[in-house]
Amino acid sequence: MSFGIAGRQGQDITMTEIIHNADLALYHAKANGRNGAYIYSEEFADKVLNTPKKEKSEAGDILLEPEKILCEPTSPSAQGVMLEEFREAVLEPETPEVLAQEEPKPAIDVTPVAKIKPKPSWVLNTYIIFIGLIALGLLGISVRFEPGLNWIGLAIFSFLTWFTEWFAIEVYDENTTVSTSAAPLISGILLFGPIGAGLLGTVVAVSALAHHRKGLGRIIFNISNQVIAGMACIGLVNLFGESLVVQPLHVQVALSILSAILVYGITTSLVSFAIHLNSGQAYWEIWKEKFRWLAPFYAAFGVVAFLFILGYHHAGLLGVISVMVPLLIVRLSQIQFVERTKVVVNQLKATNVELEQQSKEITTINEELLLVLAGISDLRDPYVVGHSQHVSRYAVLIAEELGLSTERVERVRKAGLLHDIGKLGIAEPILFKPDSLTEGEYAIIKQHVKMGADLLTVCHSLRDLIPFILHHHEHFDGRGYPDGLKDGEIPLEARILCLADAVEAMASDRHYHKSMDPESILEEIQASAGTQFDPNIVRAFTNVVERAGHSVVVNSARRVEAILSAHPQEIPDVVFSVSESTITPWRSPDYF
Repeated sequence: MSFGIAGRQGQDITMTEIIHNADLALYHAKANGRNGAYIYSEEFADKVLNTPKKEKSEAGDILLEPEKILCEPTSPSAQGVMLEEFREAVLEPETPEVLAQEEPKPAIDVTPVAKIKPKPSWVLNTYIIFIGLIALGLLGISVRFEPGLNWIGLAIFSFLTWFTEWFAIEVYDENTTVSTSAAPLISGILLFGPIGAGLLGTVVAVSALAHHRKGLGRIIFNISNQVIAGMACIGLVNLFGESLVVQPLHVQVALSILSAILVYGITTSLVSFAIHLNSGQAYWEIWKEKFRWLAPFYAAFGVVAFLFILGYHHAGLLGVISVMVPLLIVRLSQIQFVERTKVVVNQLKATNVELEQQSKEITTINEELLLVLAGISDLRDPYVVGHSQHVSRYAVLIAEELGLSTERVERVRKAGLLHDIGKLGIAEPILFKPDSLTEGEYAIIKQHVKMGADLLTVCHSLRDLIPFILHHHEHFDGRGYPDGLKDGEIPLEARILCLADAVEAMASDRHYHKSMDPESILEEIQASAGTQFDPNIVRAFTNVVERAGHSVVVNSARRVEAILSAHPQEIPDVVFSVSESTITPWRSPDYF
């Protein structure tokens, strides 16, 4: 049994992402021999799943974690599906309609995951015909109808093979079954030669067809596969020049086990190659994932096959029945185990549905509270209504352009919504002062980043946002606040917020300046690249605007006149004291 385990790793991860991560860990467990459990983590993705190394900017900070190849699953067939589901599960921020028509492209080239290309259908059909011709050829040169052939014994083993295959146990779905038909199949081949190989191989294929209702091509392939494997076993016995039953017991045991392993190797190899042609998956990966773990079981089937041969040779039908008794007991135990497991699985499914619904409700509540917190800080000043949401939107666009992982983009989005929450602790006369601030007043303004960070310490699910909110006014050259960090010392998310905050302030009307057009904004931030802003982030935002158009830049205060006229009693008096002389052109994008 294989297990893939994943947890939240933070409160902002979605249910779909948790399932995705567990799926990746499960595929790794299956690809490494099964019977193992793996716990997903970022270190697991980097070290075990061969995550490509992260590219770095000139500043030395990580700029690229391509989500397309973040955790490449072992099974190529599942790779495309799971990663597509993973991308569709991302919570997209609100953007203008123009952006919905154009998908952002990464600023840094990302090598896409190679698409799986199955072979044309005629290739698989040709392969099936080829395998069928080989099986017919082997039977044609080997089958000899001997008058003394024990048809009763052949009928007994045909019945045993049909019985064990027909009553295979379905495990959770109709396409997965467990049976012990390999044991009577191998023993019948070793006892009755080429005729046994042809007849018993057909019995197995027809029984499986009746179970799964597959097409004619599948039954032809399965019969041919079993016949080829059976003829290989007969060839192995013929190397000793005598019938198996006249060999010493230790030789019979060895030949039975070797025959079982030979059947295992041939049948799984031919099936893996057929799957490869049909799906385009890598042959070796298919075999490792689906069949490698079966080797010890087939060795055990070889031992059971020897017991069938021994019992039939010395006691006939009674000997065969005596060997069937423990197999029937094993099957009964399997049925009881599977049925009990189904009950537990159904209970877990019901519980998971309930937990999923509760998780959705909690996620919705958290998102609504996040928007409420962002709105509270914005509503103090009508000029900045919607400011936080637009800062968050710009920050998400930049993060996606840089190719950050989904988790980091989501953290940037949340930090953008809450970046100014500390301003709730700043007195209005200072916050709305139309004149130049004194050094003391500016020192008080600068405390809003520390206040915001302190507010988030009491909220466990938002603590990972603290470094971004605390340092979103640091400058790339080290002249920002509160700690004077520079270059790669500043968290990448904080550098993104720094630019997003400045762009939103320049693009919107304020009581101390008029909004700037997009061309002027791009000129301003490009002029400040390397001093206030990270050049890579400036370049990323420039790429977004050039590709999506100037409509991506929005004046969040475009309705300020309507707000002022509709609710004058709610506007602080200091707003109405602003004179034309205080509305000055933009001089520095260091918007506090």
